[in-house]
Amino acid sequence: MNDEVTALYQRDLRRRLGDAAAGRVVGGLLDNFDLRYQELLADGLSPKQAGLLIQRDIGRAFVRLDQLDAQLAEAGFIRAERDGSWVLVPSEARLQKAAVPVVAAGGAALLFAAAAALSYSIQVSQDFGFDASDELLDLSTLLNSASLETKILMFDAMPFMGEWFDQAVVELENGEMILAEVVGYDDQVKARYLEAQVSEGTYEVTQFYGIFSKRYETRDITFKDDAPSVIALSKKEQREKAR
Repeated sequence: MNDEVTALYQRDLRRRLGDAAAGRVVGGLLDNFDLRYQELLADGLSPKQAGLLIQRDIGRAFVRLDQLDAQLAEAGFIRAERDGSWVLVPSEARLQKAAVPVVAAGGAALLFAAAAALSYSIQVSQDFGFDASDELLDLSTLLNSASLETKILMFDAMPFMGEWFDQAVVELENGEMILAEVVGYDDQVKARYLEAQVSEGTYEVTQFYGIFSKRYETRDITFKDDAPSVIALSKKEQREKAR
């Protein structure tokens, strides 16, 4: 990569993901592309041939960035300036769907941008066969510091992120969003099964992968009340039980 392409890549990442988030990502990706370049040279390619392949890969990384940008915009997230940095925050329309509006304030906006940046880095790394284990660990640590409401907001906007951790957001009939764990798959019918523990019981969810939508769609939600059932006994049965 020449300095011009590197600067353009860094500028684009900062513009879309914020200075702090982009800085966390760009170094690792550039190192990976440099390593790929060295591997191509070791395989016998000329510097010009290896350079052209790396330029093609960088072009595909830009496309991946466009895809993430479009997905976040479709999910209702906009960029706003906070303390001199650009961060991703939910739009007013998106906030109406959020469980707790306060997730848009304070550190949650910065946390969301960092998660989006790490997700982008993981996707690009996986695209080109780079090791993304460190990024996945960083993302897991980041998610562990997030509130449940913020995590739901993230996984709803970026479903692929939840899939890395076998989790998904499910929307109930009343519009409430809950976070569920993937407990099983049926590859033959392209279905997956999820469970969500709540204070009142357990939601069991069945989802099927849509051929055209390219995402899992909920087909069935069953609620199981964890409270023990109370059976009314007759007076005779009560006397017998007392004995």
